[in-house]
Amino acid sequence: SLLERFAHVTAVEPDDEMRAANPADDTRAGTAESIPLDADAVDAVFVAEAFHWFCDPPAVREIARVLRPGGTLVLLWNRTTGDTASASVHELMELLRQEAGDRVKRNRYFSGEWRSAFAGSGFGPIEEATFEHEHVLDRPGLVSYFMSQSTVASRQADEQAGIRGELERLIPEERHVRHLRAEVFWTRLG
Repeated sequence: SLLERFAHVTAVEPDDEMRAANPADDTRAGTAESIPLDADAVDAVFVAEAFHWFCDPPAVREIARVLRPGGTLVLLWNRTTGDTASASVHELMELLRQEAGDRVKRNRYFSGEWRSAFAGSGFGPIEEATFEHEHVLDRPGLVSYFMSQSTVASRQADEQAGIRGELERLIPEERHVRHLRAEVFWTRLG
């Protein structure tokens, strides 16, 4: 969607596999704490489903460094409001969440703790809006969705392989619909 709306999009991603799958023409290895861009280089930074991994003052300072004055930071998370996955899949994911416990930073979003990273950052007030939408996935797409969740992605490769196998067993259907509420937050650099 960003590629359709903006003249130039630079994707910054630490993971080799995710970088290879990114459709942006300009894709760079980097992290939120070390963005491979010059100071005042961009008008906006868009973070989807990831800020809970690095919601701390060093990342916010680095984002502010690459934004031009008046630039916008947009954060987005999707909350599932319902889907066609079986109860067994949801039971497995809940068990994995409980096992992961404090290793997973996802709760920093749900608790609102991520907001504290902006204290004294030079960003203005955080505004927000929500949007209801649906996401239709095929079977591999739904498996990939669950595999990308921090409760799975934070595990060792052998654990991930076992989880993938279990998900593939539990998800026989070829078409799935996820009902989502996009929670969008934005703020401007002062």
